[in-house]
Amino acid sequence: REVLETQEKTNLTRSASSLSVELNDYFSWNRRQLEQLGNAILAPPGAASVDVRLRQAWVGDHLRQFMRENPQLMALRILEPEGIGPTLAPSDLPNAVDDGLRQAFDTVKGDSQAVYHFVRQGARDSVVVLAIPVMPQGSDRAAFYVQGVVRLRLMESVFLREAQGEVAVFLVTQGGQLLWSEGADREMERAVMSSPLVRDFMSKPLNLTAEYTLFLAGRAFEMVGQVSPVAETGWGVVVHKPVAAEFAAVRRMIFNTALSAVLIFVLSLLIAIIAARRLSRPIQELATTSREIAAGNFGQRAETTGPAAEIQQLATSFNRMSGHVERYVT
Repeated sequence: REVLETQEKTNLTRSASSLSVELNDYFSWNRRQLEQLGNAILAPPGAASVDVRLRQAWVGDHLRQFMRENPQLMALRILEPEGIGPTLAPSDLPNAVDDGLRQAFDTVKGDSQAVYHFVRQGARDSVVVLAIPVMPQGSDRAAFYVQGVVRLRLMESVFLREAQGEVAVFLVTQGGQLLWSEGADREMERAVMSSPLVRDFMSKPLNLTAEYTLFLAGRAFEMVGQVSPVAETGWGVVVHKPVAAEFAAVRRMIFNTALSAVLIFVLSLLIAIIAARRLSRPIQELATTSREIAAGNFGQRAETTGPAAEIQQLATSFNRMSGHVERYVT
């Protein structure tokens, strides 16, 4: 039982870790793509002025080709520090995404690292705005910024893959904000965000496993969960399930073992009864025959067949003795 419980917790840990690794690889790959795009715009010889370079015809053609080769991108922007530059985006870009682009741009201007901004539009339409500062070689100031709106189709598929049965998956920030969930309702989401597991992640973004109690609809549920950080974004993937469901295999093992033991005991008892009857029947017949002979009926003979050779020999010897007595009496 202890081995199986440890194995179940290990499986939960691997599930959260694999999700965080997949998301980390997905986001880091998109970041590298945007960095390569920015470097490709800076690399060719030409106008030194960024605003002149960004308005050259080949830049627009390169951006359109980049969008065709990266269908996960919903929109793409190349912005100068003043916030102007070429943009490729659908005409019906949601207001929430547009606001996310502005917020990510304001954040990345004060940071030399990539900035991720989650935009939640609905249950299945959320996106991530990624902003990259592009710095010329030898400079510590960004020449311009590349922004991409990344669709979360991969995250949707991997979360759906893991959220089976009573398993729920959550994406949280280190600041304690819920970004995405799968397999949980609003009440469950609120309860998870106030759980000790998420609080521990907020104070220390490490791989953590814990058992804790959630109160839902006035009832207490014992849960076991694992949180694994997504290093690229600073977010965390939480995977949890009820303890009762987590150790269901352990309970099935115990029940099956007990049931098997009972069945084996009953079967052994039946076999023992049958064997005892087969063994006792010729002995009972021999005892009956001996009583008949003792009563003077010397013509009785015991059956010389039986399950054991010793009983057959005993019956044969008894019949021989009975024959001698009968001849003697005669």
